[in-house]
Amino acid sequence: MTRKIWRWAERGLVIAASLSLLSFAVLEGWILKTAPTDPNLIATRAIKWRGTTIYLTAAQQLETDILFWGIIYLTP
Repeated sequence: MTRKIWRWAERGLVIAASLSLLSFAVLEGWILKTAPTDPNLIATRAIKWRGTTIYLTAAQQLETDILFWGIIYLTP
């Protein structure tokens, strides 16, 4: 019985990590397409990505950080 529980728990963690990776990729793609390249706006965090500098708000940066680190911590 306990082996079944651990198997289900492991599958759940793998699914959660996979979903975290997928949502991180989708969110990062959306942010890169919609983020402003003008530093005079509200966004304060400068990120250099493939030769382009984009600016994110603190909330956008927090969302991507949570999803990215969720991948690492949820992977068994």
